[in-house]
Order: sequence, then structure tokens, then C-alpha cells
Amino acid sequence: NKRVIAGLGIFLVFLIPALIVPDYLSIQAFEHRLYLPITGILLLIPETVLFQNRLSTKQLLCASLIVVIAFASLNLLHQRNFANPKVFWEQAVATSPSSANAHIMLALQETDPQKSWVLFQRAKQINPVKNYINYYIGMSLQAKDSVLASEKYLLAEKAISNYYECHYYLAKVELAKNNLPEAIRYYQNFVKRDPYRTPADRTAVLNNPLWNDTAAARAYLTRVRK
Repeated sequence: NKRVIAGLGIFLVFLIPALIVPDYLSIQAFEHRLYLPITGILLLIPETVLFQNRLSTKQLLCASLIVVIAFASLNLLHQRNFANPKVFWEQAVATSPSSANAHIMLALQETDPQKSWVLFQRAKQINPVKNYINYYIGMSLQAKDSVLASEKYLLAEKAISNYYECHYYLAKVELAKNNLPEAIRYYQNFVKRDPYRTPADRTAVLNNPLWNDTAAARAYLTRVRK
């Protein structure tokens, strides 16, 4: 009984933290989260019929080989799903068709813009308030030169997650509308929110003729150099 309690205890202790991760961080039930909890199950196995039985050593060996061969075959088949990121997310969409995140991730792997667009739209149907889905749709529209049409999606994303990259694309929207003061405001908010990461993009912003604060531009470039 003590071994059974210990095995179940270890299983639950290591499994519960993975189950209480908030949905906004991750709603996926990745199988690698079982690697540590499975230790408890291994401790339980000697208390099961596999060992508590009247089988001879030869019979037990044959039964064990059958189990090993079955699981090895499953493992070999399952490895195909990890051939590359696109195959992985295709399998995720096939096995979890109600997952908006799986559709988004597959769309990001797609090289065909039309297929990517369909996947983004499907993800939005599944979960209209999913973080970043409106951002990706807006970004896709701008890539197709539908800048003005992207505005409502970018504003929606800004309201949901306040994702800073929205400022960059909203600035392009304001440029398309010839609203220079508002475009400048978006650009400045964009650089303020992320002064360090991906300097090439930020330098492109600073090279924009709309940037009207030379001192701020110099200060930003100094941070990039550091």
C-alpha cells in the first residue's frame, strides 16, 4: 500500500503544476509534461498484475516482448510527426481541429499565402479573442497591400492583448490615410515599447522621414549599439 500511495503521489505532484498553467500562457497538453509524472507509474507497475501473477518466467518474457514491440511500433509511427515544424503542426490541426493555436502555428509555417490566410480565418472562427490572431490577419492583409482593411484587426488585437507590434502596422495605416501626426505617434510608441529587440526593424523606423525628433533617434541608436 505504501508503494501504491508513493507512486500515485509522485505522479500527481509532478502532473498538477502542468495542469494549473493558465490558459492564456498555454492551453496545449504537450506530452512531454508526462516525462516526470510517469516515474510514479513506473513505481506502481510492480504492484500490478504484470508482476503479481502466476505466469512462468517464459510466459512473462513473451508478454513483455509483445508489449515492447507494440509500443516500439507506435513510437516509430509517431516520430513521423516530428519530421519538421510544418508536419508537426499539420498533425496538430488534424488531431486537435478545435485548437485555434494549432491553426495559427500551421499558418505561420505555410509558404502559400492563400492557405495561410484560410488557416488564420479558421483560427479566428474557433476563438475570435485568441491572442495575436487579429494581429496576424492584419499583417497578412498589409502583405497583400490591403493596408486600410487591416486597421480593424490591428485595433482589435490592441484591445485584446495590447501587442506592441500593432503600433508598427497601425502607423502604416495612418500613413495610407495621410494622417502624419498619428503615424508619428504610433511609430514612437512602437520604439518605446521595444527599444532593443530586432534592431534592423527599429532602424528602419528611425530612417522613416516621419521621425521628427533627432535627439530621440540618436539616443535610440546608442541603445542599439550597446
